[in-house]
Amino acid sequence: MKNTLRAKLIAVASVLGLGISLALSSIAYAADLTYSADTTVSLSSPAIDYTIKSNSKATSVLVNLHNLTVTLPTNSSFTITSATRDVTTTGQTVNAAVNTTCSSSNVATVTVSSTSVVETVVFTPTASACVYSSGGGGGGGGGGGAAATTTPASSTPTTTNGTVNSTPEAGGNTSFTPSDSATPAINVSLPVGAVSSVTTVSVTNTSLSSANIVVGVSSAGGTSIIGSPYQISATSGSGSVTNFNSAVTLTFTYTDGQLPAGANAADLVVMYFNTATNAWVVLPTTVNASTHTITTSTTHFTVFAVVVKPGGSGTVGAHSNGTLVLDGSTVYLIQNGQRAGFRNANEYASHGYKFGQTVAANASDKALPEGAIVKALEGTLVLDSADNKTVYMVGTGATKRGFTSSDVFEALGYTFTGLLKINLSDYLSGSPIGDANLAHPDGALVKDGATIWWIRGTQKIGFESMAVYNTYGFSLSKVVPANAADKALPEGAIVKFRDGTLVNDGGTYYLVSDGKKLSFASATDLTAKGYKTSNTISVSLSAYTSGGSVQ
Repeated sequence: MKNTLRAKLIAVASVLGLGISLALSSIAYAADLTYSADTTVSLSSPAIDYTIKSNSKATSVLVNLHNLTVTLPTNSSFTITSATRDVTTTGQTVNAAVNTTCSSSNVATVTVSSTSVVETVVFTPTASACVYSSGGGGGGGGGGGAAATTTPASSTPTTTNGTVNSTPEAGGNTSFTPSDSATPAINVSLPVGAVSSVTTVSVTNTSLSSANIVVGVSSAGGTSIIGSPYQISATSGSGSVTNFNSAVTLTFTYTDGQLPAGANAADLVVMYFNTATNAWVVLPTTVNASTHTITTSTTHFTVFAVVVKPGGSGTVGAHSNGTLVLDGSTVYLIQNGQRAGFRNANEYASHGYKFGQTVAANASDKALPEGAIVKALEGTLVLDSADNKTVYMVGTGATKRGFTSSDVFEALGYTFTGLLKINLSDYLSGSPIGDANLAHPDGALVKDGATIWWIRGTQKIGFESMAVYNTYGFSLSKVVPANAADKALPEGAIVKFRDGTLVNDGGTYYLVSDGKKLSFASATDLTAKGYKTSNTISVSLSAYTSGGSVQ
């Protein structure tokens, strides 16, 4: 039977029920694993499925929004099929063999085979299905006609004249140094998957009058534009493209001589002109005075300018508490002014998080002190991979609590199916669970009538709404019936939206952090800060205290 996976963050281990490590660079991958059945994984943009074929071998598999990243061990092969899009591969070394075919039903099949080196390969869909060729079908079993080729790695289209044809499978990069020595040079970098079809990106110098802009940057706190603004545009076919699937990075390079008297690097920001509101908007900007670069990101094109904004340092602050940030291959949770890392996929999953919730870590995030590793959430049932036979419930303070018997385990409403597999060797031993007549352990979810309660310490706490419950990533399958002892527990404060929740309240966007609502200036402001509007939920936050704006 075909398996289906739709998680944004997976490792082969979580597919097959075996232990694996992810995230922290100091943690090694687990033993090589082989798929025992065809397994479907789903991308979000474009919304398509890949099928990982049985007998494919890998060390890790990461399902991203726009592509699939696979690490192959030595002397192994990995095969995927795609029924709706052709597939390209990037990242592999010259030692890898890549074989692609297209069947008569336009199903693309790609097999990557490694030799004596480990291969990391990115499988990216193109803009359309593969094209079947009937040539060379001779003899053999009626399948004929699917021509096989060896695919070289796609290289990023790169130019230095301000115009580049960006592709879905390779992205694009162009730089431009204007003849006007007063204007900083610019580099525009589109990542893989930013565009859905071949898109021509053009960068030109302009002026406010040429762009029909009569509003000065002073309206947004700026005192002057460094040199001239840039008009950045994109076209695909005969139509214009203004928005992208993922953020495009803009990097400006300035000289000290371009700064007006009295200005310094910390005063520099990037602004864009919002044609819908006829206003200048400050983008989150990182200034590196040592390299003389100014960096920002955007998901749309318009007129951009490097602006002097006294007192408004261009350096972006760290993301708000509750935000999940991605630094390389490591996911961190911002909390209490620190960044706390996750070391494997199952500990991450125990908290109900999805990979699609992460935002790119900025320089301030990376500068935060590292807190303790985030271990599994209390209340999580775990099969200890240290011995592959002992089941524990994670308790307060990352303790592991065993059950005295299967009778007690089952009397509490639990089953042995769907257990996360985590190595609990560094979890402290807690008191065993030996009486099913006592209240359920800390972290348990129990149901009394129509109400779901979360057991926390010596209290039971209810959820403000089902929408609140869902922000914690809890599955209803983990809820068990409340016993008499649970029902007798005193009620604690009601559970509100989880920190890090993005909300669209009647067109105004908020981030819940430290129990308060922080506002975004607009949807564009939200995406400019690295968040995704697709992760927002539509609810009212009228009962929540305002904490100001998202910085």
